[in-house]
Amino acid sequence: MVPGWWDLPISVLPNLVGFTLGGYAILLAFGDEGFKIALSGSSSDKASPYLGASATFAHFISVQILALILAIIAKSGVFTYFPCQLADKINNIVDLDALTHVVWGLCFTVFTYALTLLGAATIAIFHLTGWYDRLISEKQKRNKKTAPDNEN
Repeated sequence: MVPGWWDLPISVLPNLVGFTLGGYAILLAFGDEGFKIALSGSSSDKASPYLGASATFAHFISVQILALILAIIAKSGVFTYFPCQLADKINNIVDLDALTHVVWGLCFTVFTYALTLLGAATIAIFHLTGWYDRLISEKQKRNKKTAPDNEN
């Protein structure tokens, strides 16, 4: 890792977090009460589809915030500001420069993971819209069966 890697997560993640929070709010408000009732609750030990989609977004947002915090901490230079005597003692045990690069690599990996979770959130939304489409289709079929024929 090269110094300055943190500029990318710090520039990308605030916008992504805001966009994701907006999407999460839309997810929670999506559909009518009948749709929310149909997806909520579960007769088995598994989580309901509504809770699963909500958990996907909560995980996505949490990882984004963690990646942003790690990038800010790395930018602060916390790994390079050891007092000289302490740095010498640490360097006797482990190469401080190598350790810094390993920590930077792990922090950037969290950022990359946060970006890959975008796919999981997209799939969760896709599944939710599929469920909504099926529910509306079933309601329309029921309404056609119960509606009187209007043939003149």
